[in-house]
Amino acid sequence: MPKNLKEISMLYFKTVLVLTILSLTAQAAFSQADNYHKQKNDKQTEVSKKEMQFVIAFKSHFDIGYSSLARDVVHEYRSTMIDRALDIIDENQKASPNERFTWTVPGWPAAQMLWDRQDPSRRERIEKAIRNGNLAIHALPFTLHTATSELEELVRGLSYSSSVARQFNLPLPTDAKETDVPAHSWIMPTLMKHAGITFYHLGANPTNQFMKLPELFWWEGPDGSRVLTMFSKGYAGGTFPPADWKFKTWLTLVHAGDNAGPPSAAEVKTIIAEIKTKFPKSKILVGRMSDFARLIMEEKPALPVVRGDMSDSWIHGPMSMPQEVKVTRRIKALQPALEVLSTQSGIWGIQHFSLANDIRAMHENGLRFSEHTWGLANQHFIPGQSGDKWYKNFVTGFDPAYQ
Repeated sequence: MPKNLKEISMLYFKTVLVLTILSLTAQAAFSQADNYHKQKNDKQTEVSKKEMQFVIAFKSHFDIGYSSLARDVVHEYRSTMIDRALDIIDENQKASPNERFTWTVPGWPAAQMLWDRQDPSRRERIEKAIRNGNLAIHALPFTLHTATSELEELVRGLSYSSSVARQFNLPLPTDAKETDVPAHSWIMPTLMKHAGITFYHLGANPTNQFMKLPELFWWEGPDGSRVLTMFSKGYAGGTFPPADWKFKTWLTLVHAGDNAGPPSAAEVKTIIAEIKTKFPKSKILVGRMSDFARLIMEEKPALPVVRGDMSDSWIHGPMSMPQEVKVTRRIKALQPALEVLSTQSGIWGIQHFSLANDIRAMHENGLRFSEHTWGLANQHFIPGQSGDKWYKNFVTGFDPAYQ
């Protein structure tokens, strides 16, 4: 035990020093740990004689921020990132119909790609890709901390994908994906089932302690609604099925890291060739997650049922801002009253302008409050900056060429 103030001070200093070193070491080791996590079944050494059906879906994890400022991420999705995807789609058109590139994106970034100031020539290419099914838009807007959302927002969050589907006279999406956040609220299977969603993929961040869940199961909501759910210890489940996979259909979800965008055309060909080499008797379909759900259900699988809430161990993030959470919750509670008053005022003839756009914006901002990223992760990308130095980088978009 320390005997005097000097010894106590020295002990404190050593403790802080050790913790600092451990923190810096962990940051270096795990700074990008939540990017695409290689699974043990990404590689297979032996050639299999099994007759399998592989559904290959390509996707990138979407963060409104994290890898850059939110404004810059949105700009990238609207411009260079979708350009890359469209180029790969065009380059891949000569492939057989079952092997043509399809890129899956959530509803909200898809709406950003179709914004009203989009370049006309790019918009034309985007619309063509959507009509042809090469740009697949899944049902959810982005990854959420679902327990921080109101039911109204969760339902309205489905409107981005459904609006695009209706705009192009396409069926409403029946697949949904959330990545990174380790778990979600029990209301989700009920909400999704009643919205026509039949398949949900949950890919937990690989740095988490994982829940003890089957890889494929029925998630049953409080009202008895069930949604076919696939759980992966990482953003996706790997190129090849695990050794104990007992079904004939496997979802090869080729999932890139945070805002990494689509693969190259060469990478698409490599994935397909690798599967053909290791499973020569198998069929391959490049498509979307709902294709996997359709094919697996044709096998009439006997699956376990999970009934209950899944605790989100990340939700302390937004809850670490108590004042902002307080204001947000108070506003959300008042929004329905505003909508009712607006409708009644119109009926009574005392309102001369519509609040529809304002109400829509309120719900969108509330939904974004529950999005899981909350801006640039400067501890990974620009560590050690603060004050004037950080602000200078902020106003220039963190452009290294700026002097």
